[in-house]
Amino acid sequence: MKRITTPVVCRDVLTDHPILIVSHADGDLGVLYREDGRRLGLSVMGEMWWETHVFPLKEDPKAYAEVLKAYSLHCGADPDAARVLRRFTNVTEEEFHRMTQVAKPAAKTMADRKKAVETNAGKKGTAKTAEAKAPKRATQTPEEKEAKKQANLAKLRELNEAKKAKRAAEGPRERKPSAASRFKELIMAGKLTDDNIFTEVRKEFGLDDSKRSYVAWYRNQLRKDGQNPPDARAK
Repeated sequence: MKRITTPVVCRDVLTDHPILIVSHADGDLGVLYREDGRRLGLSVMGEMWWETHVFPLKEDPKAYAEVLKAYSLHCGADPDAARVLRRFTNVTEEEFHRMTQVAKPAAKTMADRKKAVETNAGKKGTAKTAEAKAPKRATQTPEEKEAKKQANLAKLRELNEAKKAKRAAEGPRERKPSAASRFKELIMAGKLTDDNIFTEVRKEFGLDDSKRSYVAWYRNQLRKDGQNPPDARAK
């Protein structure tokens, strides 16, 4: 399963809307979404949702973040969504205040609609304008929506299968050693003093002196994990 470490522009296979997926707290995914005329929103989803509900698009995340910013300045944004958005595009304090203070559009009442009709009726050329108006887009039937959803899911499954085949052909990836594993290895060996352990790890991984306390921290962590590391050696 692929982890999201950088923002990705995708299409939601259920709504057919473009969305921006970002990494969120505790390994979850943050989903920035917009619907025509509504405020920018943020949903938090588990990692499994990424595998089954979206189709990646070849669109620059930063460019799409700018689109969401312009949308939010016009239609508004929930505060949490605006905070996530400003991680990926420049949003000034004034713009943040503006997009989070935009009121939700109120639905027109019947009286408002009646007044608009009467106003238009008094204008010249109203009949011609009505005739020239483009016809409304036909609403999809439930069967058409389901067929489109299934087609998008099939594309997503095909893409996932291709990724799995590619990973299988590449073989298992060799894990690179980390500073943490090296600290633990030298601590468990018990042959070096704490200063010498840090010197070895600093030489291999380019650490600075601010990480010198890591030796004691990892020894304590090993004790908590029940691995019984040897005590620190005296000089």
